[in-house]
Amino acid sequence: MNNLISDILEKNAKVLPNQPALIMDDTIITYLEFSKLVSKTISNINKVGITPKHSVALRFNNPIGHFIYIVSLLKIGITQVSINPHDVLNIQKKVLSLIDNRVVIQDMPISNSLIKETLYVDDSYNLVSTQFKVKKQKKYDLDSEDIPALVFYGSGTTSNPKIISIDSTVLAEQIIIDTKMIDYKDGENYYIYTDLYYISAKRKAIAALYSGMSVYLPRKKPKNIISFCIQNNIDHLFLTTNQAMIMLSTQNKFKNISKPLLPKLRSLTVVSSMVLEPLRKEIMNVITKNLYVAYGANEIGQIAIATPKDIKTVSGTVGKPLPGIILRVVDDNGEDCQVGEIGNILVKSSNMISRYQNNPEATKKAFTKDGYYPGDLGKLAEDGNLILEGRKDDMMIFSGVNIYPRELESVLESHPKVIESAVFPLTINNRTGIPFAVVAVSEKTDEKELLKWCHEKSGWRRAQRIFFYKKLPRNNAGKILKRVLAQEIVKVLNSTNKK
Repeated sequence: MNNLISDILEKNAKVLPNQPALIMDDTIITYLEFSKLVSKTISNINKVGITPKHSVALRFNNPIGHFIYIVSLLKIGITQVSINPHDVLNIQKKVLSLIDNRVVIQDMPISNSLIKETLYVDDSYNLVSTQFKVKKQKKYDLDSEDIPALVFYGSGTTSNPKIISIDSTVLAEQIIIDTKMIDYKDGENYYIYTDLYYISAKRKAIAALYSGMSVYLPRKKPKNIISFCIQNNIDHLFLTTNQAMIMLSTQNKFKNISKPLLPKLRSLTVVSSMVLEPLRKEIMNVITKNLYVAYGANEIGQIAIATPKDIKTVSGTVGKPLPGIILRVVDDNGEDCQVGEIGNILVKSSNMISRYQNNPEATKKAFTKDGYYPGDLGKLAEDGNLILEGRKDDMMIFSGVNIYPRELESVLESHPKVIESAVFPLTINNRTGIPFAVVAVSEKTDEKELLKWCHEKSGWRRAQRIFFYKKLPRNNAGKILKRVLAQEIVKVLNSTNKK
């Protein structure tokens, strides 16, 4: 990791000294200035005695300051976590508890600190400390697996997310793979809508700098992503599924346009576990023809990416594996499935973690000698494209037959009034695996109409009950929280039965 960061700083400072590296509102930091700021930051960190023996929590409002300290800590091999100061206090403390021997570096007043060991960063990104001082520790191997580069909570859909720690070697390989997703070029403008508090945003921003691009980090999220991209000549845009839907929701008046709104955008990458066909078609009609759909996991980074050509020719694809990724679809015995047969997705690469922190049970389930099981179901097309079919945990056995939620959701979403859907199993009157659905719709309809539609399309293999939501709940990674929906529907059913 130290070598990768050094390459970014030294090579670009020499080759692209005056090109903007980071842009925030009216602030522009060139590659040469960025290199100097990181060097100064590392010097300040060393002066107060922080070493790889410590772990640092970064708590920033200013995204450029946050990024400077992310890169600086990576270069000198100090474990870090990022705390979102806008989260409720108990969540901030929970994230802080992920690391031992803690120091907090923040750009807000010291009075607003979580722990005593807090350092303040001023408006010039200087580390201000008159009291904090630690003894020097022995020097550590910066690429040692014993010293994680990043520690964070996975973005799983369960209420008990897993703790993930990534060492510097693995992180560096994940970043290099990110640079190979698309044909990026020096001098292009890159905007990542996701905050730097999340691992994917960190990786993408570093990969963009490695590719010689200018990274936009606005202090506040733009209300209209389309306008922001036009005003700033954005060449590459990175969104989660939920963020893409928010972007489209502001463009309703353009539904009948003849040309996409961002014809100069070289790539719009949408990443999440499921990017549905209606959303893909709307993006390509309204926003840009250059849509890419990416599939990945925190444990391994990017796994596959679907190009615009793939998306047009293979329905539901998330693309082919990226370089360095071995991808298989296997049955429950670990045997390879036939082309078109649904099975467990299994991936292997040198850029993956090997365990979850303090969670041997989850580790044993996800990591085997054959690779990592993300918990997703999928199938392979003849040409090697991967098509996701949903989460394995969501599979139901209804009337003695395996039912995959995705097949039921696809039928619902083929109805012209349905925007998106979520199907999950419930137990009713001791009968297990009964498919229930929640939908968001664009026009008024009712359960009777949708049940009839599903019956005509797929007979008894359909949702047995359908409920309506204005918007489906999602986590920060854009994944629909089906367990939350299931709990809410159970409450509705229970209250109805009491009446």
